Amino acid sequence: MILPEWYEPENDNDNPDITNRNNLTFTSPEMNSLYKVLDFAEQKKIAVTLTFWGARPKTFLFTKNAEGWLFGPDQYEEWAENLSACLKHLLKDKKYTCIHEVTPVNEPDWSFSKDSVDQAEQYIRMCRILDKRLRKDRLRKLVKLNLSDNSDGGYGTHAFLEKCTAGLGNIADIFNSHTYIFGYETPNSRIKEWEAKNVELAAAAGKKHFIGEFGSNQTAGSTRQRDIDNYERGVLMARIVINLLNAGAAGASYWSLLDQYYSKEEALKHRNMQQLGLWRYLKKEYANDSIYAFLKEDYQVRPQYYAFGLLGNTVERGDRIYPLETGNDF
Repeated sequence: MILPEWYEPENDNDNPDITNRNNLTFTSPEMNSLYKVLDFAEQKKIAVTLTFWGARPKTFLFTKNAEGWLFGPDQYEEWAENLSACLKHLLKDKKYTCIHEVTPVNEPDWSFSKDSVDQAEQYIRMCRILDKRLRKDRLRKLVKLNLSDNSDGGYGTHAFLEKCTAGLGNIADIFNSHTYIFGYETPNSRIKEWEAKNVELAAAAGKKHFIGEFGSNQTAGSTRQRDIDNYERGVLMARIVINLLNAGAAGASYWSLLDQYYSKEEALKHRNMQQLGLWRYLKKEYANDSIYAFLKEDYQVRPQYYAFGLLGNTVERGDRIYPLETGNDF
């Protein structure tokens, strides 16, 4: 996930049609960290989706003084210039070939400042401006637009995705949604029913549907899930994925790969670590957490790693799914 201030802390100029690259900071610590991840992906031939996470309040991309950590931009042309400049640097200057897809804003169904304008309408307009800018800069053929990226609303709504498939079907390459509503009490039929509707909406636009994030419904804020260290969680994660694939999903991306801090500021203060990973972070980062007194090494894996790893090693990119009905709803 990428933030615009990593390489454009202040507006490069007042003209979104012309980029002053001298005012961009592609050597920032955050960008250097991104390069290390992309270098690894390039070496291992890992297909990467870049998610541009949004804009912070009181910045040139989101000028309002609103409460919240991230928002969709309100300066669409400036934002499209910002994103395009980053892609141009990564694709043409750095020559990364591992970058396949771009998701413009994380979970836009809640990240836009509501005001009086429908959130989906704002997002659709923003994506159309981005598509136009990427074509102008001759980048559009180099990446696919992975759009919608909506949350499940906490109850499994399809409303935002439905508007996006109708309004962006002619520019999106694929659609995706996030979900954290399924748990140990959820029958297989409920999971398949939810994803089948997503697949149906995307198919009406001639596109596929992907699960961009998923986890259990045992959420405790944005950084914890109560069952994260349980062995049975591994079975649940595998069951969710199998049902999503059986319903026609093009794939599913677990959130997140390893425990990590959301920001540099939180890392320096050693607080609010997001503990959702398939494996943990440095052992010393858990020194004040008694429930992790058993840790013996850095990056110690969680039980769910093994269950999800079996799927990852068995189901390969491009495989055909043949759904099987077991007659057991759990």
